[in-house]
Amino acid sequence: MIKISDRKDKMSSLSDEWREAVTKDNPNYAGMWKRELTVPAVTLDALIQRYGTPDYIKIDVEGHEEQVLAGLSILPPLLSFEFNRLMLGPVLRILKSTPFNGSSFNYTLIDPIKFESKSWVAQDQLIAMLLGLHERAGLGDIFVRRNSAVT
Repeated sequence: MIKISDRKDKMSSLSDEWREAVTKDNPNYAGMWKRELTVPAVTLDALIQRYGTPDYIKIDVEGHEEQVLAGLSILPPLLSFEFNRLMLGPVLRILKSTPFNGSSFNYTLIDPIKFESKSWVAQDQLIAMLLGLHERAGLGDIFVRRNSAVT
């Protein structure tokens, strides 16, 4: 069930936890999700099986990233997904997941959009960087690059 925001449609979300976290951080968001819709869902693996492995996957699902990535076992050459500093728990679980083992990572913070690390790093290095961010760091994207030895 997706909760729809008529005020900011880009903030419609399947995640109760995400909506609670962003509302706690910004009380003006209270009551923003007034409608619900039942939507069909398909896994990334099912899409890959049907259409082949893409070169890049961008995931932008407002707090539902962990569930989306649970349906991925074949890592494309490049993948990115949003994170919110207010909700690092799901992100840390994602980063420790099997499809990402042996990959390289980088991340961006919104405004300005640029890689924050000068080089691609290992999982544990990215986790340390994210944990070191100030809570007000806000949003960003994590990029996962499949190394040639990773399938």
